[in-house]
Amino acid sequence: MFVLGEAIGKQSAHRIIYEASMEAVESNRPLIDLLMERPEVSGRFQKEDLEKTVDPVSHVGMSHELTHRVISHVKEKLRETRAHEEAERVCPLSDQDGHCCV
Repeated sequence: MFVLGEAIGKQSAHRIIYEASMEAVESNRPLIDLLMERPEVSGRFQKEDLEKTVDPVSHVGMSHELTHRVISHVKEKLRETRAHEEAERVCPLSDQDGHCCV
C-alpha cells in the first residue's frame, strides 16, 4: 500500500487495495492480478514491481541477525541467573553441615 500510496495518494490506495482484497476473497483470485486490472495501478506499475513489494524477503531486513542476538543475550542471562540461583539454593534435606542428602 505504501508504494501505491506514494503514486496515487494514501486514501485512494487504501480504497483500491481494500476493494481488490474483498474481490480476491470472494473470487479466489490473486490480489495482484486484480490490482493490475485497475488502470490506477497498471498505469503506474508492472506486475513484477508489485510482486517485489509484497515479497517477504524485501521486508525482513536484519530480523534474522537481530533474532540471533536476542537469543544469545537471553541464553547468557539465563546462564547467569541459573548459576546465581544454584549458588544460593539450599537443600531442605541438608544435614547440620549443609550437605544435601539427595
